[in-house]
Amino acid sequence: VQSMLLVGDPFERDTLMLRFRELAGDFIRHRDALRAMRLSPEEAQAMEALRAKIAVSTALMEEVVDRVTSGREFEADNVLIQQAIPAQDEVSAHFSELIALQNRATERAVNAARAAYARAWGTVAALGLAALGLAVGISFVVVRRTAAVERALATERDRAEVTLHSIGDAVITTDEMGRVSHLNATAERLTGWTLAEARGR
Repeated sequence: VQSMLLVGDPFERDTLMLRFRELAGDFIRHRDALRAMRLSPEEAQAMEALRAKIAVSTALMEEVVDRVTSGREFEADNVLIQQAIPAQDEVSAHFSELIALQNRATERAVNAARAAYARAWGTVAALGLAALGLAVGISFVVVRRTAAVERALATERDRAEVTLHSIGDAVITTDEMGRVSHLNATAERLTGWTLAEARGR
């Protein structure tokens, strides 16, 4: 949308309009996939709040596009800077909150898997050699469940990454020491660094 404001060529502006519509369609598909996921009550509440913020942000972006296409670039620029970008920032903040909720859920699941694993091995040690057959059976179940949990965690992590990559704004994620752990595609384009180059800086 900002690029549409900066170009004077109507053909290039039309190309950017098509790209905007394409990205909007991608965002809607990813958002709908996120909604279709099984969410905890806390995540569902965050999703509901996010839905309201997306509606506001979308309406503002459409207003900017309408003003650009009708030749009111100055008005469009004002709406973009004063309203649309802050609304997008709020959407990004809500996505970050949703990712944080998923990370906490992932951490709880990992801890639960570790606790289940530790309990299973404690049982095996207590039963000793006399219950070796039973211990092998329990170990198999625990390993299978742990693998299933790890697969589920990897899927959730991938979904969070897809969500992060679908955001139109540049997003740079750092660890608690301020070292870069992730750049989305927009951040890579804006900084000129790839994720591999920026990681750990």
